[in-house]
Amino acid sequence: MVKKITRNAILIAFNVSVGLMIHIPIGREIFTPLMASVFICAFLLGKKQGMIIGGLSGLILNILLQLWLWAPVTLIVYSLMGYVAGLLGHHSKNNVSRLLAVLSCWVILVIGYLIGGSVMFGSIEIGLSGVILNIMQGAVSGAVALSVFPLIKNAMGYRLEKI
Repeated sequence: MVKKITRNAILIAFNVSVGLMIHIPIGREIFTPLMASVFICAFLLGKKQGMIIGGLSGLILNILLQLWLWAPVTLIVYSLMGYVAGLLGHHSKNNVSRLLAVLSCWVILVIGYLIGGSVMFGSIEIGLSGVILNIMQGAVSGAVALSVFPLIKNAMGYRLEKI
C-alpha cells in the first residue's frame, strides 16, 4: 500500500512538473501535455490508479497555475479520463483499445469542459469558446500517448506494475 501511494505521488509530481514546464495560456484555458501523461499512467496502471493520478494531477496543476475556477471541473474531467483510459487501455495488447480509450477521453474532455465552462460562466457561448482548444489538446495528447506508450511500457512498465 505504501509503495502504491509513493508511486502515485511520484507520478502525480512528474505530471504536474510536465504541466508547469509546458503550458500555453489561451483565453480562459491552458494547452498542456498533462493529458498525454495521464493516458500513459492509466495504460500502465489501470482504471483506479489512472483515476487517482489523473484527477489529482489536473487539480494540483490548476491550483499551481492559479486557475482556481477550473480546478473542480478539471478534477472531475481528468478523473473520468484516467478511469476510462485505464479501463479500456490497461490490458490491451495493441493500440486499438488504447485508441478507443483516447477517443472516449477526448469526448469526455470536450463535453466536460463545455458543460463546466457554461455552468461556471453562465453562458453556453463561453463554454463553446474552449471546444476548439480541447479538440486540439485531445488530438495532440492522444497522438503523443499512443506513440510514446509502447516505448515506456517496454522500458519500465513491468517495474511499475510490481509496485
